[in-house]
Amino acid sequence: MVKLRDNTMKELLLCMLEWHAIARSPKPVDIWHNGLRMHEWVAPQTWIELQKTFGQFGATDAQRAFEATIQLELTMYKLIQNKEVENRVSTSHLYFLRRALA
Repeated sequence: MVKLRDNTMKELLLCMLEWHAIARSPKPVDIWHNGLRMHEWVAPQTWIELQKTFGQFGATDAQRAFEATIQLELTMYKLIQNKEVENRVSTSHLYFLRRALA
C-alpha cells in the first residue's frame, strides 16, 4: 500500500514538474509523455533533487524518499504559485500543499 501511495505522489510530482517547466519557459516546452526525456526539460537542480525522491523498500530509505518527494513538491509549488498554471492543479493537491506550507 505504501508503494501505491508513493506512485500516486510521483504522478502528482510529475504534473508539477511539467507545470514548472511550462511556467519558467518564455517559449513552448516539449513535455514528453510520462516524463520521458525529463532531463531535457526540467531545471538542472530539479533533476538532481528528483533523484533523491526514489528509495528502496527499507523503512528508513522509504521515509527519506518520502520527505524528499514532499520537499520537491513544495519547492515546485512555491515556484509556480504566482504563475498562470495554478488552475491546472487539482483542488485536493493544492489543499495538501497549502497545509504543508502553513
